[in-house]
Amino acid sequence: MVEKLSKKYTVTSVLSILQVAKSTYYRWVSEGIQAKSLVEEAVISLSTETSFRYGHRKIRKLLKRRYGIKRNRNTVQRIMQKHCLQCRVKRKRKWSSQG
Repeated sequence: MVEKLSKKYTVTSVLSILQVAKSTYYRWVSEGIQAKSLVEEAVISLSTETSFRYGHRKIRKLLKRRYGIKRNRNTVQRIMQKHCLQCRVKRKRKWSSQG
């Protein structure tokens, strides 16, 4: 969007309207848009299939079994943390006496 508008307006004025700092904009430009790797796509799909119930250890085993991708559990955990895919723990039922 900034590139399209920079032909007509200055970059500084466009960024001030968008309320983005110049340093942030240039950092985004230098980093570029990072596409998700094959491993990240596989981890995301496995997590959504299992309704976010499995942790990084089980996801790692499923990666190896289904996709043939062998990765360290720390790598899988880092990918899950990056995309907010941490396992959601089921709440325990409160015990109540019946008599």
